[in-house]
Amino acid sequence: MQTILDEIEKKSGFRFFYNNNQIDTKRSFSVNAKGEDINAVLERLFKGTEISYRIMEGNIILSVREKSSVIKSEGQQQLITVSGVVLDESQKPFSSATVTQGERKTSTDQEGNLQSAFAQIRICLSMQLVLKVWS
Repeated sequence: MQTILDEIEKKSGFRFFYNNNQIDTKRSFSVNAKGEDINAVLERLFKGTEISYRIMEGNIILSVREKSSVIKSEGQQQLITVSGVVLDESQKPFSSATVTQGERKTSTDQEGNLQSAFAQIRICLSMQLVLKVWS
């Protein structure tokens, strides 16, 4: 897959961004896409995989498809696993955002990815951005 991504970058001018720990670029893929729209090519390339993509300002951001599942904690409280990407108002990934629900807190990674378990009853997430300033 890395060869295909490199070829798309070279011929289209788009740049790919992804988390190496989440996206396996060593997989074997084959795609014939001469003169096709980039969305059609990406849809075919990632069909049947856990990879999703988003095109923003000349960049293609790859991530693992959002999942949600219900699990039970020790106290038998229903928890729901929430995963996805937190974006800012410009639709850019929001890194290091703190997401809370009651006492439970988690933070997004550098690519804005989030995955955590929250109480299923009334999920109301709040986020806080902490800016680092170097002098």
